[in-house]
Amino acid sequence: MKFQFCITSIAVLLGLITACSIDREFRPGPQHVVLQPGEAAPAVAVPESLLVVSYNIQFAEHVDQAIVDLRTAGLDRPDILLLQEMTPEGVEAIADELGL
Repeated sequence: MKFQFCITSIAVLLGLITACSIDREFRPGPQHVVLQPGEAAPAVAVPESLLVVSYNIQFAEHVDQAIVDLRTAGLDRPDILLLQEMTPEGVEAIADELGL
């Protein structure tokens, strides 16, 4: 019985693996820049400053207060916002409230 189950499991696993196709070809989209050999990369504007805000919201508690804190401190439009100890729902709530 164990042997039959093992062979059946392996057969099913092999069937699933071979049924899946992996597309490894890179297809550039409009947001990608594709350079030819010897071609220089286009110039990119570099901002003079970058605002990175890191906020530890212990155990994702008091998300509403965190939003008030970020707005009060004038940190509600950072270039990068790092949130520690957060849940996906808390991150979504902050992003929605701050328009991020």
